[in-house]
Amino acid sequence: MTVAVVSASDQSQKKRLFADQAEAVSRLARHLRRPGTRALYVSATGTGKTLVSIRLADELDARLVLFVVPTLDLAAQTALAWRRDGHLEHMVIVSSMDVEGRSDLVAAHVMSATDPRTLAALMSVVGDEEDQIPTLTVICTYDSLDKIEKTRKTRYAVPAFDLAVMDEAHRIAGRADKKWSRINDAKRIHADRRLYMTATPRTFLAPELAESADTSRPRRRPGTPQASDVDAFANSMDNEQVYGKKVFEYPLAQAVEDGRAADYRIVVPTLTDADLRRRLNMPAPGTAGTAPDTAGEEGDDGALRTTALHLSVLRAMTEHGLKKVLVYFNLVADARRFARELPHTLRLLARTDPGLVPDITPQMFFAHGENTPAERGDTFAAFAAADCAILANSRLIAEGVDIPSVDAIVFADPTRSVVRCAQALGRALRLDVSGKTASLIVPVYIPPGADSENILGTAYEPVWAIATALAGHDHRIMERLPDKANRLPRETSQVIARRWSFDFTVHPERIAQAMDLVSFDARDQPVSRSRRLGLAAARSYRDEMGHLDVPADYTDPTGYRLGTFITTMRNARTAGRLEADWAAELDALGMIWDKHDAAWRARLTAAADYHRAHGHLAAPATTPVGAWLAEQRHLAAHDRLDAARAQDLTALAPDWRLPHGADWHRKYHLLRTHLATGADPAALTPDTVLAGVKIGSWLQRQLTTWPTLTPGQQQMMTVLGLTPDTNPLAPARRTRRSFEQTVQLLELFLHREGRAPASREKIVVDGDTVHLGAWLAKARTKHRDGRLPEAHVRLVAALFDGDWTTEGAVPAAVA
Repeated sequence: MTVAVVSASDQSQKKRLFADQAEAVSRLARHLRRPGTRALYVSATGTGKTLVSIRLADELDARLVLFVVPTLDLAAQTALAWRRDGHLEHMVIVSSMDVEGRSDLVAAHVMSATDPRTLAALMSVVGDEEDQIPTLTVICTYDSLDKIEKTRKTRYAVPAFDLAVMDEAHRIAGRADKKWSRINDAKRIHADRRLYMTATPRTFLAPELAESADTSRPRRRPGTPQASDVDAFANSMDNEQVYGKKVFEYPLAQAVEDGRAADYRIVVPTLTDADLRRRLNMPAPGTAGTAPDTAGEEGDDGALRTTALHLSVLRAMTEHGLKKVLVYFNLVADARRFARELPHTLRLLARTDPGLVPDITPQMFFAHGENTPAERGDTFAAFAAADCAILANSRLIAEGVDIPSVDAIVFADPTRSVVRCAQALGRALRLDVSGKTASLIVPVYIPPGADSENILGTAYEPVWAIATALAGHDHRIMERLPDKANRLPRETSQVIARRWSFDFTVHPERIAQAMDLVSFDARDQPVSRSRRLGLAAARSYRDEMGHLDVPADYTDPTGYRLGTFITTMRNARTAGRLEADWAAELDALGMIWDKHDAAWRARLTAAADYHRAHGHLAAPATTPVGAWLAEQRHLAAHDRLDAARAQDLTALAPDWRLPHGADWHRKYHLLRTHLATGADPAALTPDTVLAGVKIGSWLQRQLTTWPTLTPGQQQMMTVLGLTPDTNPLAPARRTRRSFEQTVQLLELFLHREGRAPASREKIVVDGDTVHLGAWLAKARTKHRDGRLPEAHVRLVAALFDGDWTTEGAVPAAVA
């Protein structure tokens, strides 16, 4: 490895941060200031997490930085991002990649290393001495972390990293015995601070949804450790001991609202079997002209599927004016066939249905994992340069890969992976085209005999699987809860109508209802025909009526006795005879097992959500949850609330009845939550404001009127350590600064503002208000009266050009 001589960071090339990035840097820097800390940073795909981490390293004055990524492409991309931000320090990529094969990395003076001893030697000379290098950035793939670990076993004195940044950190979540999870172990990888970054945090309170929606754990291979040895659901990203506190989150919905990411719509092009065969001039199956031999049936079906996908993609491109489309497949063979056969489909459509051919014939590209990084780079560059293009890939273009000008992605295969969907969608949400709306295309093939407009039918299962996965990344997909009248609020209805695009008119409420369904997969468990009919009838009733409050004697238009079916399911569940799969399926449809209890439990869940967000149950009575809680308090006050329900509310919050009044409880819990974050009570002042509430003056009233508080209030305040004996507000603390210290504050003000402070101007330092303008005016007066010591005169005069005693005095820095 050749060590290039480079200079320190070039500040002139710094890119201006967006508001969310600046806030993220500020919060992360405060949290990670102390060695030994960890932090989680969650931000939507394409919002510049890498730049935030670079600026964080600057803010922390980190000399030795470790940046860990999942792929070689991302390693190269990250190195170039550091260089673009003006960082010219020594930089080395630790992976299987030789940078000599990358001209862009060579030009950027980025080195590569595979030998732990070479890396250790370089790390050991980071320091302030003349023969040392001031800073070093090490970019490493997760697969090569063993080389970082082995540097500790060389003869060199290797220091700990000042900062370790784990990009796409969701890739290391899950099993604690993952090879990549060694980065979490402070004994194996030494780092004073750890930052985990992701757009899609993975938590494992429930079965993993990364690969499928199957609720069962994967089968254990023979010879693997037992469940007691390795917990498959350990290492969840909400575990603060591993990933640290979530210090900053910038969700996709907020990024879209702020104009930092493109908005998107879900386009569902449908193609019936009859329409497909008509366009291809093929006879219907079973008619004269079709061969009875089924030897080639599987191949024919595959060809039909590929052609159907061609037609769906081309139709979406034509109708929505799409120019750059990424198509995601589960299998490389399917992606290759799609790319190989598209030209044939285009030629066929030019004769049979020219309206489906885009104005500009799309160029076809194909990328897969066997391509070299250079080959993939060339493919991406050609795709970006084309006027109209389609790029097929198999799970390749995911985390952190920047492909410009993408305005649509297509899921050719169904997936329930939250991470895969969110990362794929992120390719189209990057704002390189002003004001664009990206498209997420989910093609639907309607088999013979199926209703093309029945969005609850099995043909549409891929749509809802993908939408459900995306709901974990974008809460706006789920913004569709109906009110008591089972009608969507107008604003929510408009959001759904704008977000979804079908080939036919679909009422937003039907889409909202469909989002609640989890399609039943009976491939592994035979079920009776009557149950299938019952499920289909229940779906139709739910679709039409908006609920499953079915009368016991109801018979649907097809003659099916749905009321009897619902009653039978309730009785079976009560008797413990209903399989869990069926209970879950009916629950997904909105099954009402106990009408009254179901409504009450739903409200309790809403109350729990409110308590989780606010720390109390003093919700305003003008809100639905507040009105319901007020009703429960009224019932409890008159001894009419069921004891079990009262116990559930008490378990949620012991003071749910608000014995001291709603306002008092809101302010108390606001202060309690503030102190629970580690805030020092001694920092409270009568002027302290939290979330717009003058909590300092409220606390002062509690402590000065202590005898008038009820014993319960006194006890609650005592729990916080706030009593008249421990009053942090008395006596009032004012920081007394020396003349020299105030001169330093004046110097900072002059450098920042480029002018002298006005006579009434003040600043805030560590929560203390400093009347800097009045202080300077007083110093001028003393100087004119001959009462200002000469040493003080020289200190102030050094900050100005010329006479500093006049109102128009000019700071020396801007003279």
